[in-house]
Amino acid sequence: MRLRTGVDLLMAQFFQSAQGLDALSAGVRMIAWGATTVFVPRLAGKLIPAHGAAIFLVVGMTLHGAVFAVAAGAAGSGLLTFAGRRPVRPEPGV
Repeated sequence: MRLRTGVDLLMAQFFQSAQGLDALSAGVRMIAWGATTVFVPRLAGKLIPAHGAAIFLVVGMTLHGAVFAVAAGAAGSGLLTFAGRRPVRPEPGV
């Protein structure tokens, strides 16, 4: 059973509202997220008995941290764009 947190729905809204993408473009950008939840658990399930769970926890958390750090740096510097579009930012005081 997959835990539904609603983050995937919020990401689709973010792509459409903040990034100005249409529904198809937003969906295409979320394919990697869905594919990851299908393939990685199957692969890890086969590798954990041979290597142990600890290495997968350490590597997984390290990768998560690295991705968040890169995304935060890209968002702060204005480099985080999709399809050449800049994020829509509200005007100051609005």
